[in-house]
Amino acid sequence: SLFQNVHTSALTARGESQLCEHYTISVVKSQQCFKGKMAQFQFEERMNRCLMVCQDKFEASKLHKNMIDAPKIGKVAGFKLFVHIFGV
Repeated sequence: SLFQNVHTSALTARGESQLCEHYTISVVKSQQCFKGKMAQFQFEERMNRCLMVCQDKFEASKLHKNMIDAPKIGKVAGFKLFVHIFGV
């Protein structure tokens, strides 16, 4: 009876150990998967921010160019209007 209790106790301890090991592996795999997904999400967010910054810079450069070119365009348009009105 004592041998049986010791044997059962050893099996139970081994079973508990295997059970803990099984769930630990599952938890570790889940954590790795989660970290991978978060890293991918963070990378996508950084790429989206970079794209928005590039778009903003592009739009700002277009506005800046238009502000510089506006007087030139106005002079050309004014000259064309002058020619049209006065037939010069």
